[in-house]
Amino acid sequence: MATPLRPEPNPLPGTVLLQRLALLVSHLVVALVALVAIGGATRVMEAGLACPDWPLCYGRLLPGHQMNLQVFLEWFHRLDAFVVGIALLVLTGTSWIGRRQLPGWLPWAAGTALLMVAVQGGLGALTVTQLLAAPLVTAHLATALLLVALTSGLYQRLAIVGRDLQAPPAWWLALAGVALVL
Repeated sequence: MATPLRPEPNPLPGTVLLQRLALLVSHLVVALVALVAIGGATRVMEAGLACPDWPLCYGRLLPGHQMNLQVFLEWFHRLDAFVVGIALLVLTGTSWIGRRQLPGWLPWAAGTALLMVAVQGGLGALTVTQLLAAPLVTAHLATALLLVALTSGLYQRLAIVGRDLQAPPAWWLALAGVALVL
Protein backbone atom coordinates (compact mmCIF):
# COMPACT_ATOMS: atom_id res chain seq x y z
CA MET A 1 0.00 0.00 0.00
CA ALA A 2 1.37 3.39 -0.97
CA THR A 3 2.01 5.96 1.70
CA PRO A 4 -0.05 9.10 1.36
CA LEU A 5 1.84 12.17 0.24
CA ARG A 6 2.39 14.70 2.95
CA PRO A 7 1.12 18.17 2.11
CA GLU A 8 3.71 20.84 1.54
CA PRO A 9 4.24 23.00 4.61
CA ASN A 10 2.79 26.47 4.37
CA PRO A 11 5.43 28.95 3.24
CA LEU A 12 6.44 31.80 5.50
CA PRO A 13 4.00 34.74 5.32
CA GLY A 14 6.24 37.00 3.23
CA THR A 15 7.61 34.26 0.98
CA VAL A 16 4.69 34.12 -1.45
CA LEU A 17 4.54 37.90 -1.64
CA LEU A 18 8.30 38.04 -2.20
CA GLN A 19 8.08 35.44 -4.99
CA ARG A 20 5.25 37.32 -6.69
CA LEU A 21 7.11 40.61 -6.49
CA ALA A 22 10.23 38.93 -7.87
CA LEU A 23 8.13 37.65 -10.78
CA LEU A 24 6.73 41.15 -11.36
CA VAL A 25 10.22 42.64 -11.31
CA SER A 26 11.50 39.99 -13.73
CA HIS A 27 8.72 41.00 -16.14
CA LEU A 28 9.62 44.64 -15.57
CA VAL A 29 13.22 43.96 -16.62
CA VAL A 30 11.99 42.38 -19.85
CA ALA A 31 9.54 45.25 -20.48
CA LEU A 32 12.29 47.82 -19.87
CA VAL A 33 14.75 46.10 -22.19
CA ALA A 34 11.98 45.99 -24.83
CA LEU A 35 11.27 49.66 -24.14
CA VAL A 36 14.91 50.60 -24.75
CA ALA A 37 14.97 48.48 -27.93
CA ILE A 38 11.73 50.04 -29.21
CA GLY A 39 13.11 53.48 -28.33
CA GLY A 40 16.24 52.67 -30.34
CA ALA A 41 14.13 51.51 -33.28
CA THR A 42 12.09 54.69 -32.99
CA ARG A 43 15.29 56.74 -33.18
CA VAL A 44 16.78 54.75 -36.08
CA MET A 45 13.52 54.98 -38.06
CA GLU A 46 13.43 58.75 -37.36
CA ALA A 47 10.04 58.27 -35.73
CA GLY A 48 10.71 60.32 -32.59
CA LEU A 49 8.29 63.01 -33.74
CA ALA A 50 5.82 60.70 -35.51
CA CYS A 51 3.34 61.57 -32.76
CA PRO A 52 3.56 65.39 -32.70
CA ASP A 53 1.88 65.85 -29.32
CA TRP A 54 2.37 64.32 -25.89
CA PRO A 55 1.04 62.28 -24.08
CA LEU A 56 -1.53 61.57 -26.78
CA CYS A 57 -0.75 60.87 -30.42
CA TYR A 58 -2.56 63.18 -32.83
CA GLY A 59 -4.80 64.11 -29.91
CA ARG A 60 -6.02 60.53 -29.41
CA LEU A 61 -5.11 57.43 -27.40
CA LEU A 62 -5.03 55.36 -30.60
CA PRO A 63 -4.08 57.35 -33.72
CA GLY A 64 -6.26 55.33 -36.13
CA HIS A 65 -5.98 56.93 -39.58
CA GLN A 66 -2.50 58.35 -39.04
CA MET A 67 -1.08 54.92 -38.16
CA ASN A 68 1.98 53.88 -40.15
CA LEU A 69 5.23 52.18 -39.11
CA GLN A 70 6.77 55.35 -37.66
CA VAL A 71 3.63 56.34 -35.77
CA PHE A 72 3.24 52.77 -34.53
CA LEU A 73 6.82 52.70 -33.18
CA GLU A 74 6.41 55.98 -31.29
CA TRP A 75 2.92 55.07 -30.07
CA PHE A 76 4.00 51.58 -28.96
CA HIS A 77 7.05 53.06 -27.17
CA ARG A 78 4.69 55.26 -25.17
CA LEU A 79 2.31 52.36 -24.50
CA ASP A 80 5.14 50.17 -23.16
CA ALA A 81 6.33 53.08 -21.00
CA PHE A 82 2.79 53.43 -19.60
CA VAL A 83 2.65 49.70 -18.77
CA VAL A 84 6.07 49.93 -17.06
CA GLY A 85 4.83 52.90 -15.03
CA ILE A 86 1.71 51.04 -13.89
CA ALA A 87 3.78 47.97 -12.96
CA LEU A 88 6.14 50.15 -10.93
CA LEU A 89 3.16 51.75 -9.16
CA VAL A 90 1.94 48.25 -8.25
CA LEU A 91 5.41 47.19 -7.11
CA THR A 92 5.92 50.31 -5.00
CA GLY A 93 2.46 50.25 -3.46
CA THR A 94 2.62 46.54 -2.68
CA SER A 95 6.10 46.76 -1.21
CA TRP A 96 5.06 49.65 1.07
CA ILE A 97 1.86 47.91 2.15
CA GLY A 98 3.67 44.62 2.82
CA ARG A 99 6.87 46.18 4.14
CA ARG A 100 6.68 44.32 7.47
CA GLN A 101 7.00 40.98 5.64
CA LEU A 102 9.57 42.14 3.07
CA PRO A 103 13.19 43.28 3.15
CA GLY A 104 13.47 46.84 4.43
CA TRP A 105 15.29 48.06 1.31
CA LEU A 106 12.53 46.95 -1.10
CA PRO A 107 10.04 49.83 -0.68
CA TRP A 108 12.87 52.36 -1.06
CA ALA A 109 14.30 50.67 -4.17
CA ALA A 110 10.83 50.37 -5.71
CA GLY A 111 10.11 54.01 -4.90
CA THR A 112 13.40 55.04 -6.49
CA ALA A 113 12.52 53.10 -9.64
CA LEU A 114 9.07 54.75 -9.70
CA LEU A 115 10.66 58.19 -9.33
CA MET A 116 13.10 57.36 -12.13
CA VAL A 117 10.28 56.30 -14.46
CA ALA A 118 8.48 59.59 -13.69
CA VAL A 119 11.66 61.50 -14.59
CA GLN A 120 11.94 59.30 -17.67
CA GLY A 121 8.40 60.20 -18.71
CA GLY A 122 9.18 63.88 -18.25
CA LEU A 123 12.32 63.54 -20.36
CA GLY A 124 10.28 61.73 -23.01
CA ALA A 125 7.75 64.55 -23.07
CA LEU A 126 10.51 67.16 -23.33
CA THR A 127 12.18 65.15 -26.07
CA VAL A 128 9.01 65.49 -28.17
CA THR A 129 8.11 69.07 -27.24
CA GLN A 130 11.69 70.28 -27.73
CA LEU A 131 11.91 68.58 -31.14
CA LEU A 132 14.49 65.90 -30.27
CA ALA A 133 17.13 68.17 -28.73
CA ALA A 134 20.29 66.03 -28.49
CA PRO A 135 20.94 66.60 -24.74
CA LEU A 136 17.37 65.53 -23.92
CA VAL A 137 17.57 62.45 -26.13
CA THR A 138 20.85 61.49 -24.43
CA ALA A 139 19.42 62.07 -20.94
CA HIS A 140 16.33 60.04 -21.90
CA LEU A 141 18.49 57.09 -22.98
CA ALA A 142 20.87 57.35 -20.00
CA THR A 143 17.97 57.36 -17.55
CA ALA A 144 16.45 54.36 -19.32
CA LEU A 145 19.69 52.40 -19.01
CA LEU A 146 19.96 53.30 -15.31
CA LEU A 147 16.39 52.13 -14.81
CA VAL A 148 17.18 48.81 -16.52
CA ALA A 149 20.24 48.41 -14.28
CA LEU A 150 18.25 49.27 -11.13
CA THR A 151 15.41 46.84 -11.88
CA SER A 152 17.84 44.11 -12.89
CA GLY A 153 19.71 44.55 -9.61
CA LEU A 154 16.40 44.65 -7.77
CA TYR A 155 15.39 41.33 -9.31
CA GLN A 156 18.75 39.78 -8.46
CA ARG A 157 18.46 40.88 -4.83
CA LEU A 158 14.90 39.55 -4.61
CA ALA A 159 16.06 36.23 -6.07
CA ILE A 160 18.84 36.03 -3.47
CA VAL A 161 16.46 36.80 -0.58
CA GLY A 162 13.80 34.43 -1.94
CA ARG A 163 16.22 31.53 -2.08
CA ASP A 164 18.06 32.31 1.15
CA LEU A 165 21.32 32.63 -0.77
CA GLN A 166 24.19 34.73 0.41
CA ALA A 167 24.73 38.13 -1.09
CA PRO A 168 27.61 38.36 -3.57
CA PRO A 169 31.01 39.29 -2.17
CA ALA A 170 31.95 42.96 -1.87
CA TRP A 171 34.53 42.76 -4.67
CA TRP A 172 31.80 41.53 -7.06
CA LEU A 173 29.51 44.41 -6.11
CA ALA A 174 32.39 46.88 -6.61
CA LEU A 175 33.15 45.37 -10.01
CA ALA A 176 29.47 45.56 -11.00
CA GLY A 177 29.40 49.22 -9.88
CA VAL A 178 32.45 50.06 -12.01
CA ALA A 179 30.84 48.32 -15.00
CA LEU A 180 27.65 50.29 -14.47
CA VAL A 181 29.53 53.60 -14.33
CA LEU A 182 31.51 52.74 -17.46
